[in-house]
Amino acid sequence: MTRRRVGTFIAAAYLLVAVVIGVNFLMTPPDSFTNIFILIWTYPVSLALLWLLHKGLGIAVSFPFLPVTSLGYHGANMLYFVLATLLIAFALRRIIGGKAS
Repeated sequence: MTRRRVGTFIAAAYLLVAVVIGVNFLMTPPDSFTNIFILIWTYPVSLALLWLLHKGLGIAVSFPFLPVTSLGYHGANMLYFVLATLLIAFALRRIIGGKAS
């Protein structure tokens, strides 16, 4: 198996688990703690955003990082989750699989 295929496989597996987490999150009531799984699964992005917003800009933050009130609780969390998951999957594919030749 080539390095590129391994990178693609790992990124696809990451996205597959993310779909399971997203479906689980959407099936729960808004007052539950299931958004902690979103935070844990997107830990690199979560950590960077917490540092940037809290230390870098001095803004007090809470989860979700995208406070779009028009989308509601599930919508705002899922918007963050989808964007962060795609970013991490792309980074995994790029780091492990290398550049496309």
